[in-house]
Amino acid sequence: MVIPLYGFLLLVMKKPRLFSYQEAKLIQTLFGFLFIVSSPFIHFALLPFFPWAIYYGSANYAMHILGLFLVFFNIAALKEAFTSVFLILAASAGPIVSSWAEFYFKPFVPFFTILIVAIINAVGIKARIPDSHPDTVILYTPNMPAMYQIIWACIGFESAFVFSLVLIILLFEGAGSKKTKVLWSIIGLLGTMLLNMFRVVLIFVTEYFFGRGISTTVHYSVGYVLFIVWITAFLYLFSKREAIQGKIKVVWQKLS
Repeated sequence: MVIPLYGFLLLVMKKPRLFSYQEAKLIQTLFGFLFIVSSPFIHFALLPFFPWAIYYGSANYAMHILGLFLVFFNIAALKEAFTSVFLILAASAGPIVSSWAEFYFKPFVPFFTILIVAIINAVGIKARIPDSHPDTVILYTPNMPAMYQIIWACIGFESAFVFSLVLIILLFEGAGSKKTKVLWSIIGLLGTMLLNMFRVVLIFVTEYFFGRGISTTVHYSVGYVLFIVWITAFLYLFSKREAIQGKIKVVWQKLS
């Protein structure tokens, strides 16, 4: 559900442009309804060619979006659907790209582990890395020491990959200078990396104070919530970037 949400957020940002198009004619509207009704079953047609196709996966969401455009807008508006459909379909390749990256970048996991342990100790919770296992964290909880392994999935590569796709779309469509786009790209990627580190540290802090049950819930759910909040905030700030830059200039002039 996370990837399709990003696609729909991009559509919301396009709202002013979408309503500048004429309404769809009857025949096109009927075709759109056909797309929408058929969208839950598209994976059955894909299974003979793509055995990994899942029920209501990326293809279903992409077809549903195309159907909505055909129902409500003139066919010329389909170009506005391209970025959202591209995001949904391209993001489905996240696990494949992550597996490829793991082969080359897994040796960097111990460095990520060192950083996480340093932050945990900085907030007043004792933790260390055993000499024999550089990708493992020993957390000294009030009850007893607990050992956790930092695996590749903890790095947050897939989140960064999805965010990179969002950035590509923003750079492809958004107005502004190259300097502005590069600056916001750096802000976005750095924010994603910091958010993932915060997520991992939060898991350990929750484990220390509340135990395994609560930390497991944080591990499997809070990360998605944080990332959705971050991507939503970033898209909003990016859409308001000119106003933000104007305010920054005013404040800078007053200070200088």
